[in-house]
Amino acid sequence: MMHNVSNALNYLVEKIICVLLAAMTVVTFAQVVFRIMHGSLPWSEELSRYMMVYLTFLGLSVGVKRGALIEIEAFMSFFPKSIQRWTAVFVTMLNMAFFYILIRYGIKITMITLRQTSPAMGVKMGYIYASIAIGAALMMLHSLDSLIQSFKRAVDGHE
Repeated sequence: MMHNVSNALNYLVEKIICVLLAAMTVVTFAQVVFRIMHGSLPWSEELSRYMMVYLTFLGLSVGVKRGALIEIEAFMSFFPKSIQRWTAVFVTMLNMAFFYILIRYGIKITMITLRQTSPAMGVKMGYIYASIAIGAALMMLHSLDSLIQSFKRAVDGHE
C-alpha cells in the first residue's frame, strides 16, 4: 500500500516538475524578448525564482524516490552484505530525521511568512516557503517506503 502511494505521488510530482520547468522556460524566454524590445515584465524574474524553488524541493523528492542520494559506496563495499543491508536501513532513518526537521521548520517558516507578500506579484510568501515542508514531506514518504523495503530485504537476507 505504502509503495503504491509513494509511486503514485512520485509520478504526479514528476509531471508537475515537467510543467514547472516548461513554464519557467517560457517566462524566462518572454522576459528576454521583452528586454530586447526595451520593455520589461516586472513579475517574470520573481515568478521564475519561485518556480525554481518548487522545482528544487520537488526534484529532491524525486531523487529520494529514485535512490539518487550521495552515498559512500566504495567505503561500504568493504563490509559484508548483511552489514550493508542494515547500514542502508540506518542511513534511511538518519535521512528521515533530517526530513522531519525540514518539515517542522518548513511549517514554522511558512506560518511566519504568510502575512508577507512578494514585491512584484503580491503572492503570500508563505506559499513559497511551503515548498520546504511539501518537498520534505514527500521525501519522508519516499524514505519511509524505502525503509520498509530495505528492512524487508535486510530481514529476508535478499539483495
